[in-house]
Amino acid sequence: MLIINALKKINGNITDAAREIGLTRQALYRRVEKYGIRVMFIHTRSGMIYVEYLKA
Repeated sequence: MLIINALKKINGNITDAAREIGLTRQALYRRVEKYGIRVMFIHTRSGMIYVEYLKA
């Protein structure tokens, strides 16, 4: 849940979310993969809009 909350807070930016929870970007990618977390966004002209975080 910590990873999902960090990604939500930072709008899906892996580098900033990793920094927020004290991991390297690579370590966060590994944990996202390990726990099967999928981040889904809709891209619009005005920017990204958060849609859903799924745990596979």
